[in-house]
Amino acid sequence: MKKSLTITIVFLLVVGLYNPLSAQKWKKNRQYITIHLGASNFLGDLGGSKDIGSYGLKDFDIQSTRGIFGAGYSYRFAERFNVKTNLYFGWIGGDDSWTSQISRNSRNLHFRSILLELSAQAEVYLTLQNTGKNWGRRKNNRMPVTTYLFAGVGGIYFDPKGKYLDGKWYSLQPLHTEGQGLVETRTPYSRFALTVPFGIGFKYDINRKYSLGFEYGMRWTNTDYMDDVSTTYADPNAIRAAYGDVAAYFSNPADITDSQIYNQTQPGQQRGNPMNKDSYMFANFTLYINLYKSTANICSFQY
Repeated sequence: MKKSLTITIVFLLVVGLYNPLSAQKWKKNRQYITIHLGASNFLGDLGGSKDIGSYGLKDFDIQSTRGIFGAGYSYRFAERFNVKTNLYFGWIGGDDSWTSQISRNSRNLHFRSILLELSAQAEVYLTLQNTGKNWGRRKNNRMPVTTYLFAGVGGIYFDPKGKYLDGKWYSLQPLHTEGQGLVETRTPYSRFALTVPFGIGFKYDINRKYSLGFEYGMRWTNTDYMDDVSTTYADPNAIRAAYGDVAAYFSNPADITDSQIYNQTQPGQQRGNPMNKDSYMFANFTLYINLYKSTANICSFQY
């Protein structure tokens, strides 16, 4: 009898400390449709900070901020592990007139481009949000919000364009502005590239149906031509003969009446930096729509 009572007490304690129903609550919040709205910022050869040799976040220029929106699907494999797919559409841009860095500013290059990104990302939750009676309070290693780190891989499409003297915007890739097809070692670049997103995010469950999140992430790419600039100047006369006046202009729109600028933009002089690939960043708000179907009151967390 005493032994049976002991076993019963131990069993009740175990059940009290570890409730399988409670431990699996996250399974009711594992599939979401996501809607994104935010901003992008380009980090490449054009525009940027006033410091020579800056790249990445050190080259941030707020004037190159553009809008993005998108949608996706999120699936939670475990309590602290989630995967998602995202499709983003937005814009990026850069302009040498936005920087006070002398060599860039005098180069006088600019671009704008659409940006289409399709990516898959994995998330690891560092903190988990409290729900139910502990809503909004820190307890049992839980926090008022869910915090996570993410990383992934994806593909992008871009199409850099420049504004010509007639006020029209021209796609730069077909114009071969760095002598692609004329210089033996240079071939036309692809407007498709690989991207590697990574960053941090926060998620707040409003109720069972809806959650609101904020995410900031960098995107590394394997291309240096998102802005149509990478290597050195080519011969503008050869470009004009092969591809026309518009191509020749975009190969070197600098004010060459200035002798110093003229010398800096001669064929073979540095136009971009091929050692640093282009990157960009996203900062966006996300609305999560839970796909879990329940007859319970969606405003209650007692499940």
